[in-house]
Amino acid sequence: MMASISRVTLLKAPRRNLLAMAGDLAGRGAQAAAIACTELPLLAETADYPLPAFDVVRLHVEGALDLAIGCERT
Repeated sequence: MMASISRVTLLKAPRRNLLAMAGDLAGRGAQAAAIACTELPLLAETADYPLPAFDVVRLHVEGALDLAIGCERT
């Protein structure tokens, strides 16, 4: 229980900073964010960002799975 509470407490500031940086980029004209680090999705979901955000790892995994099972997305 304490590990869960500590983890949540420790992640609040980095999550807030990450989303603030994304907001700053959006304010300076960024139209989307590429979430290209495996640890960043642990801090925030793509829906939490103030601009469209794309989890690059998830996109690659989904593409690899589609290729492996012969599925084509439209």
